[in-house]
Amino acid sequence: MRTGFLYVETSTSHPGLVRLRWAERPPPLPDLGAHPDPELRYCAYFRDIDAARMHAHAQLRRLLLDIDSGLYRTTPVRAVAVIKSIDLYHGRVFLDPRLNADLDLESSVRSIEARRRTISGIWEWVGWAALAILLAELLLSF
Repeated sequence: MRTGFLYVETSTSHPGLVRLRWAERPPPLPDLGAHPDPELRYCAYFRDIDAARMHAHAQLRRLLLDIDSGLYRTTPVRAVAVIKSIDLYHGRVFLDPRLNADLDLESSVRSIEARRRTISGIWEWVGWAALAILLAELLLSF
């Protein structure tokens, strides 16, 4: 289990795309007055960076354009919401103030978490139903 930083970048050379990157050390924080290219939009620390990358990719896999460069066809708000909603211990290092002011970010995080809870609940019920069927077969086999 390796620790690391998962972060979201945007670039003017790739409009409509975001890049998910990871590193063992945090990327340099941007000067908020300048507009560098690529632009850091969000950075989070994870105790298990490999699992965090896997969870982020699983949520964004249908939007993947290039696995080698980590490019996804999505908005920065959606990418940040996916990373914030990962159910692993993590801490925010940097969030672009423009995204922080966006109300869609928190509603997107809540929506992703609610969907995950719903799917988890469905699979829990499937497991209980399977256990009940197995117990019924065991009791009826005598």
